[in-house]
Amino acid sequence: MVELCTKNGLREPDFVEEENFFKVVLYRKSLNEMEKLVLQFIKEGANTSSKIAKKLKINERTARKYLSSLVSKRKIGRKVEYY
Repeated sequence: MVELCTKNGLREPDFVEEENFFKVVLYRKSLNEMEKLVLQFIKEGANTSSKIAKKLKINERTARKYLSSLVSKRKIGRKVEYY
């Protein structure tokens, strides 16, 4: 299990022994540099894919890809507005 985690770029699992049970804590992949930048821009007020694309100097489709990745990693949520 340790070998598979490290081979896939994940942190090594923790093995915890408690009173009547044993548990293994697995960690998810961390964010890449672009995802960290996107989070930073969101905190600074860039709240749309077009604003993020402009700041990163990438196309909007790529910005949406990073946003979707952050949603799937539960780092941000989607907000839908109706007019």
